[in-house]
Amino acid sequence: MNLFNEIERVTKEIYKWQDTKNFVVWVGGCEEHSNLTYPQALALRDEYLEDGYDDVHIDRVEEETK
Repeated sequence: MNLFNEIERVTKEIYKWQDTKNFVVWVGGCEEHSNLTYPQALALRDEYLEDGYDDVHIDRVEEETK
């Protein structure tokens, strides 16, 4: 698989779940915000980073399979 195909595959995967509310923002190892869309999580992460926090990350919660 070439790089272009891999980028295209990952981009399609991101678009598939970006509007679902299954993202969590962690600050300092503690879950601070959950049930966020990807754009909401990015905005919160950026706010925390601008406020001087350096241990901020976003996790995507896998959807449960039934």
